[in-house]
Amino acid sequence: MASDDPRRVRALLDAVIAVGEGLDLDEVLDRIASTACELTGARYGALGVQDDEGRVVGFHSHGMDHALDAEQRAALGGRPSGSGLPGLLLRDDAEPLRLSNLAEHPRFVGFPDPHPRMTAFLGVPLRVAGSTFGNLYVADPPTGDFTADDEEALQALASAAGVAVGNARLYRAARRRQTWWEAASQAVQAVVDAGPAGLPAALDAVAGIAAAAAEADEAVVRLGTDTERAPDAAPAEAGAPGGAAPGDAVRLELPLAVGAQPIGTMTLTWHEGPGPDHEDTLLARTFGERVALAVEASRAASDREALAVLQDRDRIAQDLHDLVIQRLFAVGLSLQAAGNVARVPEVARRLARAVDDLDDTIKDVRRTIFQLHGTAVRSPLRDELEELVATARADLGVAVRLVVEGPILAVPDDLAPEVLAVAREALSNVAKHAHAHRVEVSLRIGRSLELTVTDDGDGTPPGGRRSGLANLEERATRHGGTFRLRSEPGTGTTLLWSVPRR
Repeated sequence: MASDDPRRVRALLDAVIAVGEGLDLDEVLDRIASTACELTGARYGALGVQDDEGRVVGFHSHGMDHALDAEQRAALGGRPSGSGLPGLLLRDDAEPLRLSNLAEHPRFVGFPDPHPRMTAFLGVPLRVAGSTFGNLYVADPPTGDFTADDEEALQALASAAGVAVGNARLYRAARRRQTWWEAASQAVQAVVDAGPAGLPAALDAVAGIAAAAAEADEAVVRLGTDTERAPDAAPAEAGAPGGAAPGDAVRLELPLAVGAQPIGTMTLTWHEGPGPDHEDTLLARTFGERVALAVEASRAASDREALAVLQDRDRIAQDLHDLVIQRLFAVGLSLQAAGNVARVPEVARRLARAVDDLDDTIKDVRRTIFQLHGTAVRSPLRDELEELVATARADLGVAVRLVVEGPILAVPDDLAPEVLAVAREALSNVAKHAHAHRVEVSLRIGRSLELTVTDDGDGTPPGGRRSGLANLEERATRHGGTFRLRSEPGTGTTLLWSVPRR
């Protein structure tokens, strides 16, 4: 930039300030594209954004509205693919590109109809934290060609844009998390308030809440493991984000599960746009986990304790987000702004280190928030069962597996000791008589408690292996339940102990 051109310096400072004022990402990107045109006098300007896989997922242009009518813009289609000349600016090693006639460049692939014809071209890469996330380019200045001053000014704008976009991304990520947390609270409340009888209508409401949070065109929530694909949605890998070409649909299918037990699915569909990214998928998955737990709670009133624990964890996570991350974020922005105007290099370096430390702290707090959302709720009964299984595994020297299906916090206090006693007695019998290679202890919590212990050992000969079985039968009868033993010599043994869950 020419040092003797105070008007250009003033215009650049005004542009940097204007770009940094917003926090909404789309608004910031639109402003960068228009500011680039104002700064260079170009007739056309555009900004492309790519995802982690190099696909162009966002496109913001300036000047097209005056050059094309609505019908022509519709005929032109959506965002470019990034494979032509602007694609050179999306690489990590990209350098600024200034051309008097872009049609003479070997990477030029022509203009699709009815795209306006352009001649002079100036483009620069956009970077955040050293990584290229997009490109910024302008075309057709009033003088017929771009100058070195134009190139330097556009690079300076791109540097400021990188900081602005980084801040806007943080802001949008925080807003997305808040949106999903609020949506999860609404969905859980809808399911709990509806109760078992009103569950179908509640799930329709949950689907609407999920679609709004994900900005999806459709959402379907189904219970049961025998689900069918939505007929109007294109196939997509379950749980994986994808992109949609115009006219295609992107579908994200997530399991609704309580622990390892699936109870249904949630499907989100986007008919246009790039679809969800990785963080969207994680947030939607967390939403599904909360819905699944709420459904189980609606089926059994005693699950409310588990739901209260989860809601308390959500509240703690929300407090961390609202009271801690936002303050750290504001302090970081203030320090960053102070570093930009610091005249003493050592002060600037110390402020930069402080900003880096704050960034690391924010990352730690976010990890804690996700752990609060994602970690399974523990219970004393589960801990004791896992300890019992670990001891049996060490004593037997064989594979012993524990499977828990359903909300274990819903096991009544008077039945938890019975479950442990039965499991202990069953494993003791396996150790004494079975000569097994594999053992599975399965506890299923529904309207009844069903404890099953299965081994692949020698089986029970007629009249044999009665040690402790009468005691197990008495424990079942005492609570209005049943006890059965299925076994044949040489085929292993299955013990089934079941009692109603009052």
